[in-house]
Amino acid sequence: MRDVQVHVEEEIQRMRDVQVLVEEEIQRMKDVHVLVEEEIQRMKDVHVLVEEEIQRMKDVHVLVEEEIQRMKVLLVQ
Repeated sequence: MRDVQVHVEEEIQRMRDVQVLVEEEIQRMKDVHVLVEEEIQRMKDVHVLVEEEIQRMKDVHVLVEEEIQRMKVLLVQ
C-alpha cells in the first residue's frame, strides 16, 4: 500500500512539473506574440514611410516634367 502511495505522489509531482513546463512555454509564446506584434507595427510604420517617399518621388517627377516642358517652350522661341 505504501508503494502505491509513493508511486501516486511521484506521478502527481511529475504532473505538476509538466504543468510548470507548459505554463512556461505558454509565457514564452505570449512573449513571442508581443515581439511579433511589435515587428508588425514597425513594418506598418516603414510602409507609411515608403508610401510617403513614393509620393515625394511622384511630386518630383511632376516638377521635372513641368521643367522639361518649359525648356521645350524656350527652345522653340
